[in-house]
Amino acid sequence: PYFGKYLLNSPYCMFPFGDYKNLKPYLFKTFGRELNIFLRPDSGYKIFTGGLIAEQESISHFLANQVVFDNEIVIASEPANISREWRLVVCDKKIVASSQYQKNGLLDTQEGCPMHVYNFAEEAIKLWQPEICFVIDIAESNDLFVLELNSFSCSGFYDCNLDDIVFYASLAAEKEFRELAE
Repeated sequence: PYFGKYLLNSPYCMFPFGDYKNLKPYLFKTFGRELNIFLRPDSGYKIFTGGLIAEQESISHFLANQVVFDNEIVIASEPANISREWRLVVCDKKIVASSQYQKNGLLDTQEGCPMHVYNFAEEAIKLWQPEICFVIDIAESNDLFVLELNSFSCSGFYDCNLDDIVFYASLAAEKEFRELAE
């Protein structure tokens, strides 16, 4: 709810994974485009990789043998065309590294991001931050949108500057440790 108009996958529906089969007709009627919907976990812990699921595809095939418990919350929304995606690493309210990781649906990594992407992400992280260190993914789909937030420990860093990540994550960890010790 913190990101509202900044979210790529909006409007959306959140529900327990175990309800997918019961909700499937509603989901495809509401969000289906060309017989697909976008489905992803609500969790930043990557319990499965979000993506398009076809109406006739089995949920087990979509999950590719990943185990998802019935009470895990998932999100369904309309598919979107994404031209580029960037991952930005945030430590203690500051963007410390970034990398493009996708272009036109293909893995295409390069360190950094354009200034307008950095500025957009900076505005988004002012709205809410789940942890002292996390990653935010920004998607370009005609405009810029927040694609997702992920946990620091479960994310790949693509071509982000690892020296900067280690330095700033260490400072954040030291800060948290001092605050807990007080």
